[in-house]
Amino acid sequence: MAIVSLQHVQMIVPAGQAGEAKRFYGELLGLEEMPRPQSLSDAGRTGAWYRIGDQELHLRFEERPDGEPGLSDGHPALITSDLDGLRTRLSADGVELEEAIPIEGRVRFFARDPGGNRIEFLAFKSARTGP
Repeated sequence: MAIVSLQHVQMIVPAGQAGEAKRFYGELLGLEEMPRPQSLSDAGRTGAWYRIGDQELHLRFEERPDGEPGLSDGHPALITSDLDGLRTRLSADGVELEEAIPIEGRVRFFARDPGGNRIEFLAFKSARTGP
């Protein structure tokens, strides 16, 4: 099992600041906005994705209903050459795994590190190692 690269980072932006965030990343920083998978929109998730070379920056627009910070959905996404082996290894160690909303062409799941930080582990269904 080997982690081979970083694929994307997701950051949370309050929904009321979505327009400002899109202006900042798209206009001020000049990042190329890319399409988001329809499956995420169908699941009620809003946001914007940007291409940065071979990597991606994902913004998720949300408000916590209770106003409390809670556990963040922000995370790095790590590509692995052995997703099933990694899943087995983490599960055997007692790490709680979270299944992900399906995205075409990707197999993925989430886990939290001991500090509560969310991490996505993924493999692409083709032989490619990136988007």
